Amino acid sequence: MSILYFKISKIIHHKILRKLFYNKIIDAYYSGCSSIIDVGCGFGDFLIVAKGKNKVVVGIDLNRSPLSCLAEYRI
Repeated sequence: MSILYFKISKIIHHKILRKLFYNKIIDAYYSGCSSIIDVGCGFGDFLIVAKGKNKVVVGIDLNRSPLSCLAEYRI
C-alpha cells in the first residue's frame, strides 16, 4: 500500500477518535448545559460536535482565519 493511503487513513482515524472523545466530554461535563463557549477554538471541531448535540455554541480564537470555516456550520 502507498504512503498516501497510510497518511489519509491516519487522518480519518484521528478525526473519528476525536469526535468520539468530544462526544464523551460533552456527555460527561456539559449534559446539563444548553450553551458552550470554546475559548481558543481553532477550527471548531469541538463546537461542531457540540452543536450536533443541540447545544448553542460560541467560538473565540485570536486567529481569525480558522473561524471562517465555521460559517458553513452556522457557528
